[in-house]
Amino acid sequence: MINCFLVREDDGLTLTDTSLAGSASGIRKAARTLGAPIRRIVLTHAHIDHVGSTDALIRELTDIEFVVGQRESRLLRQDFSLDASETGKKLLGFPGVKSPPTRVLMDGDLVGSLRAIFSPGHTPGHMAYLDLRDGSLIAGDAFTTQLGVTAAGAFSSTFHFLRYSPGIGITPPKAQRNFAISSLHASLWDMERQLRLRSQPWIKPLNWPSDNVGKC
Repeated sequence: MINCFLVREDDGLTLTDTSLAGSASGIRKAARTLGAPIRRIVLTHAHIDHVGSTDALIRELTDIEFVVGQRESRLLRQDFSLDASETGKKLLGFPGVKSPPTRVLMDGDLVGSLRAIFSPGHTPGHMAYLDLRDGSLIAGDAFTTQLGVTAAGAFSSTFHFLRYSPGIGITPPKAQRNFAISSLHASLWDMERQLRLRSQPWIKPLNWPSDNVGKC
């Protein structure tokens, strides 16, 4: 299943990921049904099923902001070099994007109401986004982790589905207890602490109702 999300902001919509090539018309139709313009595109990561319609949308939409994590921006340029702290096999599935980002993000940066959460593991620069208004988490493919915090390429035929429980953290299924979990684990613990300070009792997964986030 390939999803992208439209997040309502005061000035219009933030589009998170652009799905496969050929999805631009469907995304624009979804935005029209919401009665608001797409103001910015934000990417979780640079895989083909998340960036496929980016260039087409940027050509079609005027004055649009294009935002991506700093580490992942290299993959948009098809720079597949690894940092010293990164390990993994050859990076695959990155078609690149011709349009240059107008802004690059670091962990903790804000894009409208979304807080960027650096969550490497599925890709070297993967970002998840937390809606600070209601705690909805757009996790991208962060929960499809590899064997530890590695660069993409160490393919597994099964998804490593994880369960998050407030006060407990992320728990992998029993058969996967030995799989290392990406840095999203620590990030979610940190987010839970911050949300408790704001008297919000949980982080809501996106299959929960949200007034601000909708699937394309």
